[in-house]
Amino acid sequence: MTSDEQHRIIQRYNERLTSLGETAQALGWRDSSQQQLRFRILAEIADLSDCSIFDIGCGFGDLLGYVTDAGARDVRYTGTDLNPALIEVARKRHAKARFHVTTDLSQFADNSQDYVFLSGLFNFKIENNTGFMHDTVRESVRIASRGVAFNLLGSYVDFKEEHLFYYREQEVFDFAKSLTRFVTLRADYPLYEFTLYLYKPDAVKAKHA
Repeated sequence: MTSDEQHRIIQRYNERLTSLGETAQALGWRDSSQQQLRFRILAEIADLSDCSIFDIGCGFGDLLGYVTDAGARDVRYTGTDLNPALIEVARKRHAKARFHVTTDLSQFADNSQDYVFLSGLFNFKIENNTGFMHDTVRESVRIASRGVAFNLLGSYVDFKEEHLFYYREQEVFDFAKSLTRFVTLRADYPLYEFTLYLYKPDAVKAKHA
């Protein structure tokens, strides 16, 4: 993602935050129920109790609130976002969590987080959506010790919006399989998108031991 693209995205969210306040709509979701559904699907990757989770493009850090309200215990949460204004809200809402204003994932060590999550990060159309998604997911797999969950807008839609990017499900699945043998693709929920779980081999072995 270029610096100009980053600037435009920051500006877009700042304008929404000013006009809509600290709401799910300011983050681009239709409403909070749609946001909660996405969180539920992402969080079903595993039992997240006593896990570290890393939320890339975290916005207000609302994923943490969702997983704890859903019953996950002793969650250690780190969130990153490129927008300082969103991180300011996140720090206010979740004082015990860790937040970083950054897009540089190289600073995070291999296998340093149990699960990595990315929700809505790849939706805006940029110059090279596929390359950005591939690079970010590769880094996420490197950082995760157990698994990665992320969502994308799918190709089976009734209409397309010009500023959004839609991914072909089979192509993304093939890419995910190039990173790990253990992949789940979910399109079993009522949104025009899909979610993938990528599991590290050791996590799969432990699950079935």
